[in-house]
Amino acid sequence: MLVGEQPGDQEDLQGKPFVGPAGQLMRTLPADAGIADVDFYLTNAVKHFSWEPRGKRRIHKTPAQRDIAACRNRLGDEIADRRVHRLAKKRRRQRERGCAVRVPIVRHG
Repeated sequence: MLVGEQPGDQEDLQGKPFVGPAGQLMRTLPADAGIADVDFYLTNAVKHFSWEPRGKRRIHKTPAQRDIAACRNRLGDEIADRRVHRLAKKRRRQRERGCAVRVPIVRHG
């Protein structure tokens, strides 16, 4: 399971995780490590895009603690439902702000 912090602008518009520029790069990492697409699951710890307007663009804004707390149980359910054995997270801030993912890569279950 690969866990990002929150959707970005493109993820929000398309309704899918990891489809923006950074997400496209993240999608290549499992393949580079010899892991097939069907062997991993992509999700975000926070399920909605926090943003602020800058001109015509929507710029990423750090999610509020209440948003992280609201999504914590759902992320835990996703981990349990998929019987995850290894977790990787995209952002260090997730650990610092109390998300379910505590270390960069962990054995789970």
